Amino acid sequence: YRRHDGQRLYHMDAYRLGNAAEAEDLDLDAMLATAPLVVEWADRIQDALPDFTFKIRIFDMGLDERKFLIKADTPHRLNRLIHLDTASMNRRN
Repeated sequence: YRRHDGQRLYHMDAYRLGNAAEAEDLDLDAMLATAPLVVEWADRIQDALPDFTFKIRIFDMGLDERKFLIKADTPHRLNRLIHLDTASMNRRN
């Protein structure tokens, strides 16, 4: 995908992958060297993913409503999340 700023964003749906080795065959390191990677069903390929991650859980609250729980693994990444939220709010105003 292309983001609004022109940069890349990779998306992977790991649901049909059998194990982490199949994900490694897709050269995740090359993807991550050039852009962020969003992985659905990441628990299926956890061993192929880097240690530094954001974890996002999406809860279906019914009637077109979703709740997002985002966790950062380090204080630095938590600060990046706070920055993203602030930037998002600034674009809406």
